[in-house]
Amino acid sequence: MTVEPPEGPTAPAAPHAGPPASNIERGGPGRAGLRRFLRWTLRWTLALLGLVVAVPVLYFGAAEIAMRITVDGTSEALEGSIDVYFFRSGPHVDVWVPAFHPEFTWREHLPEGFPLERHGYLAIGWGEREFYTKVPTWSDLTPGVAVRGALWPTPTAVRVKSYWGGPVHDDRCHLVRVEPSAYRELCEYILESAVLDAEGRMVRIDFEGYGVGLADGFFEGRGSYHALHTCNAWTNGALAAAGKDSAIWAPLPRGVLRQLPNNQGLPPK
Repeated sequence: MTVEPPEGPTAPAAPHAGPPASNIERGGPGRAGLRRFLRWTLRWTLALLGLVVAVPVLYFGAAEIAMRITVDGTSEALEGSIDVYFFRSGPHVDVWVPAFHPEFTWREHLPEGFPLERHGYLAIGWGEREFYTKVPTWSDLTPGVAVRGALWPTPTAVRVKSYWGGPVHDDRCHLVRVEPSAYRELCEYILESAVLDAEGRMVRIDFEGYGVGLADGFFEGRGSYHALHTCNAWTNGALAAAGKDSAIWAPLPRGVLRQLPNNQGLPPK
């Protein structure tokens, strides 16, 4: 026999709870995913910042070590040696060579009409083309030029300044006496850094220069400029080509200057 429940008032229905809570409100998979994304973003941001700090530290640390390691020269100053100067000009160390010497004729490799003084000197440097032609002083240096030159290979130029004589004799000037055969090697090294036309002459860049000395010429350079091959690394190579002591790598001017005699450009007494 079935027993019927007693009649009476019906229990009130439970109030409507509204829409179900989202995953994020419940602390479910959505919130976990957001936490993972934030951790991933923070991790990579810190890694990038670490890289930005580590690369310069490693670069300058390696440079300091390399600039202290000397590669011995192969030639000595002998009777009849030629006076060559290394002169610091701002961030560059330029090479000063005689405008005329029987061992090497610069007139044959410069454009016709480029002024040369019989007893004068040529101050020669190699470097980043845009820096040479657009940054006459440090105040003209822009972040864009600096970053491009440091981070990836850029075109180069050779700068040749013609003077009536040698450089001024002060702490920026260093006299190095080079035997004739080594002097020719030095000049060939410089010439190989420039683009030459069919006649073996340097190819001018369409830039009037800064009006220094008798002439201030800019020429197409060979090779690329970058953090590992800087203007001072090139000058360090010139020291090695001249048969003199050089650093194993010298991206900064002080790496070149460490290898030079502190004689203010004056011959020994």
